[in-house]
Amino acid sequence: MVSVIILQTGLVGAAFAQESSQGGVRSALAGVQHAQTEDVRAMAVQKLRAHKPATAEDVHALLDAVRKKTVLAPILAEVLMNAEDPQLVTIYLQALNDPDLDVQMASVRTLGKMKSREAAPALIMKFRSLPPDLYPSANMSREVLKQTVQLGSYLAWALGRIGEPGAVPYLLARPEFYFLEGATPLAELGAPAVPALLRAAKNKHNRHSDKARTIISSIKDPAAVPALTAVLKDNDADAPLKTSAFIALAKMGAPDMDAEAQALLTEKDELARLGALYWMVKYDKTKYTPTLIEFLQDKSWYIRAFTADYAGKLGVTEAAPRLIELLEDTDDAVKRNALFALEKLFETKAATTVLDAGHVQAILTIEGKRYKTVIKDASLVREEQRGGIKRENR
Repeated sequence: MVSVIILQTGLVGAAFAQESSQGGVRSALAGVQHAQTEDVRAMAVQKLRAHKPATAEDVHALLDAVRKKTVLAPILAEVLMNAEDPQLVTIYLQALNDPDLDVQMASVRTLGKMKSREAAPALIMKFRSLPPDLYPSANMSREVLKQTVQLGSYLAWALGRIGEPGAVPYLLARPEFYFLEGATPLAELGAPAVPALLRAAKNKHNRHSDKARTIISSIKDPAAVPALTAVLKDNDADAPLKTSAFIALAKMGAPDMDAEAQALLTEKDELARLGALYWMVKYDKTKYTPTLIEFLQDKSWYIRAFTADYAGKLGVTEAAPRLIELLEDTDDAVKRNALFALEKLFETKAATTVLDAGHVQAILTIEGKRYKTVIKDASLVREEQRGGIKRENR
């Protein structure tokens, strides 16, 4: 039966491919619109998805269908984004001024997917035209507001993907579009965005300086390496900013980072020390594992807790003896993170018991030995255990 289904699926796919080569977007779209049953409709949608708009007529037909506000809208947007012919850019540029916001969004997404440099000025102008205050008002309903915010997100994404340097000041002026789902536009812009991001991060009066630092840590553009390396030697850069630059460099695998890492590992700023530790262990686990174990003995509970977490995430099995000791730490956060790290390292789960005082006792078995800790943390009681959890002294 399985082989028959696979054969049938292959035949359907082959048929779609043959029809796609013979038909066009408009005929595929008509097939969806005139489907009489759900099964036929599903097959027609699959066929439509296989198409790429090849002509101006194709694009106009799809945009007209978007305006009809059917459940097909997301699929139509996907098909529009399949466009590859630069000659179609003019049509999408014209659609940026369409009164229908869905049409505008579909056009923006397509121009971004195409990485159209030609479209950059128009996209910047559109982004600049967004209302400065995005909240419901007498002039903007909640639905229109939702669409406008979505349009702004797509514009920011497109400008980041295109890599247009002229967009930097305008993107920087709109913090609500700094971080999108799966994208950080200014970070995607890379090297051209670094000077402005550094100014924003150094500005003590900037309420969003921390966000600028986060963006810097996400940059992956090799062309930004010289500027980011210079930050590590910049006397005007504080420890958090140096850490952000360091993290970006470590992610890109920049060489000769040891001296800068050692400097950050001894910073007073705990976040700076932790940031440097995480990425150096990830970058060179063998060399920096001893440093991680030293951090597990730090006088700061905050350092110990986060380092225990890192040990589990980075698979530092050499830290296990110290993590076992931390099960008896004076701080609950440290004990909890040490427990979770040991569970990850040894691929096991602790047996938990709720005690009379509401505390949670966890017993972990590692290589035949049992280790116990008691923590004032209900999160240790996993969802699958709730209701049937064992209780003591009741």
